[in-house]
Amino acid sequence: MDAVELEENWKRACRTDELTRRFPEPVDQLGLVQHVLNRVRGGGQPPDPIVVGAATGFASSDYESSGEARYLQLAMLVKEAAKDASADHRAAIDILALVGQAAVGLLVSTWRGEAEVDELTRLGNRRKMEALVGAFVIAGTRFAYASIDADGLKQINDNEGHAAGDDFLRDLGEELRRSALEVSGQAFRYGGDEFGVVVALQAEDDVLSQVIVDAQGRFATSGRSFSAGIAIWPDVDDDHTSVIGTADRRMYDQKQAKKAQSTNATDAGMPSVQPTDLVGTSESSSGSPPDPVATTEAADETTR
Repeated sequence: MDAVELEENWKRACRTDELTRRFPEPVDQLGLVQHVLNRVRGGGQPPDPIVVGAATGFASSDYESSGEARYLQLAMLVKEAAKDASADHRAAIDILALVGQAAVGLLVSTWRGEAEVDELTRLGNRRKMEALVGAFVIAGTRFAYASIDADGLKQINDNEGHAAGDDFLRDLGEELRRSALEVSGQAFRYGGDEFGVVVALQAEDDVLSQVIVDAQGRFATSGRSFSAGIAIWPDVDDDHTSVIGTADRRMYDQKQAKKAQSTNATDAGMPSVQPTDLVGTSESSSGSPPDPVATTEAADETTR
């Protein structure tokens, strides 16, 4: 049996097996097939890293296939190779364990990644955000945290349907992802209408505030809006949970100010909020929503 024949036998076996026939058929894997055939025949060549590399390439070559599917297909390849007249069955067992590592490694990596990813928006979730913030605190890296809340999600779900609500959240997530990238930051979704952005700060300037203000302006053109509040570690407190809490309060202050203004909105679906309304140190006498960073600074001072 040569590699070409083994590859054809492998594909045929995958097509006829009750489990593997459900998955896309392996294609253009002659190099991997040759490696497996050589190892099954004994002699230990090619060396393990080359075999694992080829198996890993196969395991990750099709985005639509899972690690479980690739493992079953690799096992089928070894099973077919073991039918060779000069096969060493002990070597076949060894090579099965070796190529299986590649598929299982991909599977574990996928599970680990999915555990930190929000399914709807594909942003990092709260677990990933907390790990990042924790790493910044341990390293002593000054960072800005933005607490963000999608405005009016319940009304959208009630009036336009949950599909429209999901679209709103996906659009907001993408806007925040792009905005965070402008300052080498990361965006996250915790669930429901809650998002966050974390940015490491290299200087005293808060680069995140303007990015969020700009994002609010761009997002308003879609007929939707979000509220935000920003706090900086360790400026607010050495305890990063207090920093997050401060950002949450500032976000809710902005949300309440916008709600109070909504009865005089010029657009039936949106309060008359402009990005420039968010730049300042406190609420103005005109009732414009406050700056997301400074909303509660005066209130914080009075409670100290």
